[in-house]
Amino acid sequence: MYRLKIFLVFAVVMIFFQSVFFPATGMARQIYVNVNGQILNSSDILIENGHTLVSCRVFSEQLGAAVKWNAGARTVTITRKQDIIRLTPGSATAFKNGAKINLDVSAKIIGGRLYVPLKALAESLGAKVVWDEARSTVLVDNGYCPVCVSLKK
Repeated sequence: MYRLKIFLVFAVVMIFFQSVFFPATGMARQIYVNVNGQILNSSDILIENGHTLVSCRVFSEQLGAAVKWNAGARTVTITRKQDIIRLTPGSATAFKNGAKINLDVSAKIIGGRLYVPLKALAESLGAKVVWDEARSTVLVDNGYCPVCVSLKK
């Protein structure tokens, strides 16, 4: 009986240390998206098959673009300076100024919000995209400063 108690205590301690020092590799970790110095809310980020999708409106506006939804055609038009990007939910193709862009994953509507592949949209809007492994953060920068724009008004 004494040996059984010792064994059980040892087993519990080993399980505890294993979970602390060797977490399951399949556990999802939190991914952050930093756009021009602003962190997006986690509800604006979706990870699908290793690809990061972001809320189209929130992300585009953080990059200084205007977003228009055409309910009849079920398309979104994103405009920044001279660039016009068109996306259709469910399609793995977008168009920038009429030129076709192949997306890694399709844009999709979830909970009434359109999520789009971050890298493709960011680069289409002239932004640089970098993955910071140490901080689990996607860094996106196109030099747009929403605070600076509002101060000029």
